[in-house]
Amino acid sequence: LSPEELELVFAHFDTSGDGRVDYNEFLRSVRGQMSPFRRNLVMQVFHAIDSMGDGNGVLDASDLKNIFDASKAPDV
Repeated sequence: LSPEELELVFAHFDTSGDGRVDYNEFLRSVRGQMSPFRRNLVMQVFHAIDSMGDGNGVLDASDLKNIFDASKAPDV
């Protein structure tokens, strides 16, 4: 993704506009109706992404940058 595209994707998740994505913003962005199993799975993914970054309980663009390599998914 280009820096501009990454900004757009991040802005989709950062509904408060504070430059960070907390768990609730993340959840609202990826969910539909969720069963307890699915909600738990989403929570695990959120924490896994966060732990690959700074592990502070919120996601910021640098956390996502650490795990996403567009060269491995050129169609994205």
